[in-house]
Amino acid sequence: MSQKNLKLVSPALEFSDEFNSFCRNLRTKGLSEIHGIGSMMCGDDFSDDVDNCDEHAKGINLPEGWVPASTWWLVRNNQVVIGTISLRHKLTPFLEEEGGHIGYSVHANERQ
Repeated sequence: MSQKNLKLVSPALEFSDEFNSFCRNLRTKGLSEIHGIGSMMCGDDFSDDVDNCDEHAKGINLPEGWVPASTWWLVRNNQVVIGTISLRHKLTPFLEEEGGHIGYSVHANERQ
């Protein structure tokens, strides 16, 4: 992976096509669950999902059992989503055993 022009960005509408392509790529590689995407659901309600990510980072409107978490995308050249990371601000007993503070995914073509 070229490390030039990489940066972390908050989920944003301008990356909707690239993010959905990222999700499709991972699903074609057999991943049914994509880690590190926070409140994003890789679906049709992209605008709502982006809003949810912002709110959930602030602890607002969290679904039952969820904890506040901040989500970022790793982009190349301000356009290609090549990875995601979600940082949970605190843990539940379940997350202490199974999830931890950090979830992440890397585009299948960018691995190794």
